[in-house]
Amino acid sequence: MSDINLWYLRSLDFFKRFSKEDVESLTREAHQVKIDHRSPLAIRQQGVYLVLTGRIKLYRQVSETVRMLDSVLEVGDLFGGIHTADVSYELVPIQGATILLIEKEKFLNDISNPKLYLEVVQKLEERQRTLQARLDSLIFKDARTRIIETMVNLCHDHAVDCTHGFGLDLSITQEDIAQLVCVSRQVVNKVFRELVKEDVMHKNKGCYCIRSKESLLDLVNLKQAISG
Repeated sequence: MSDINLWYLRSLDFFKRFSKEDVESLTREAHQVKIDHRSPLAIRQQGVYLVLTGRIKLYRQVSETVRMLDSVLEVGDLFGGIHTADVSYELVPIQGATILLIEKEKFLNDISNPKLYLEVVQKLEERQRTLQARLDSLIFKDARTRIIETMVNLCHDHAVDCTHGFGLDLSITQEDIAQLVCVSRQVVNKVFRELVKEDVMHKNKGCYCIRSKESLLDLVNLKQAISG
């Protein structure tokens, strides 16, 4: 782990509350993997993975012939699995990216802080629950609701305050949203135009500016109230 900067790791949100010794224990047997945007990386093993640099589209193989976009990963995001069945991922960097890989056995054997261990496992399980909720929504919710709820989740994880004061900047494409909710890009475009008309979203220099997560949730809650 000598080539991994502990100071940099501890600057990431997830690790800020842990000591240098704890982070070093977690990553002692880890190694870095660089991924070129022209050569996606396939992962077939359990373990803990952390995005160090770049942005990555994480695809999950759900059958022999079908894959779905699990999430769009940012710097500091954890993914993988420890107590789940074997997974099959494909990592497609939006640009060049670097991940930290901690193999399952080394993670289980080397970690010395139970609190850190528990939080890592909970973070991985939270990602799994989010995916399951998305799969459930494909059956029970319409496209507009799925798109809005996905944007709420993305705002929670990845949005930043926009510089012109409208609300939150969310750097993601319509194609990404379409793949996340399993609809066409044309459907996403239609919903986005509706959201702009309803004044909860603007487009600004490649980013989508959201007034607030609450403004999006209000639209979902209103629909549920009318349907109910």
